[in-house]
Amino acid sequence: MNSIQFFDNAHGLESCLIALHKEAFGSLSWSAQDLCELVNRPHYHVAVCSCENFFSGFILYSRLFDEAEIITLAVKPTLQRRKIGTNLMKRVLEKLSKQEVQSVFLEVAENNLAALGLYHYFGFVEINKRTNYYKGNLSALCMKKSLLI
Repeated sequence: MNSIQFFDNAHGLESCLIALHKEAFGSLSWSAQDLCELVNRPHYHVAVCSCENFFSGFILYSRLFDEAEIITLAVKPTLQRRKIGTNLMKRVLEKLSKQEVQSVFLEVAENNLAALGLYHYFGFVEINKRTNYYKGNLSALCMKKSLLI
């Protein structure tokens, strides 16, 4: 059974989040130092999906006033395609909507078809492109979702 918990401060969770991010993104993962810094910044929050005694996925996001940004979404590779990312995104968007956030932004590598499918499913639309943004000269698609009804 998967459960999702929200944390306003990820102090004490860093090593688990770093390991999961590394496992999910491999050579494209962030450094431990960068991820530690991000998860403990003010206005940054983490939604963690856990199963039994381990983390199966997480979303790191920031929220300030009526805007939010999905910083990263990571799911354990052996558990991908089991709706963990979908459930995390659904819960985060529900929480942001209740907090009266109007717009949610994110960036995704243009070749990450699984993530693009997930984001399109939730109604994110492309608003810009950052050429050669990621390692390996991959471009990033900047996307936005309006939470206004």
